[in-house]
Amino acid sequence: MKDLLIGMVVGVVTGYVLRKMEDDGKFRCLHANLHHLASKAKEEAMNLKDAGLDKVEYVADRSSGCRAGKEQKIKQYSWDADNADERRYY
Repeated sequence: MKDLLIGMVVGVVTGYVLRKMEDDGKFRCLHANLHHLASKAKEEAMNLKDAGLDKVEYVADRSSGCRAGKEQKIKQYSWDADNADERRYY
């Protein structure tokens, strides 16, 4: 029970001291620095997300281009409807 009371007193005193320091303006610089750091981190995260999406779109465009070329070759070398006796392999 004694430890509980000592812990409560230490907590109350620590809270009072921190509140007094905040009222005196001791944490303004810290708040500004943390706000700036959070803003830069958010901006960097957005840049990384955009770069990743650009890479995904690039790969998707490249793969769709390759697929379209293969489909065109398949159509070119498949059955020739006009010359049914002539069969081309792909």
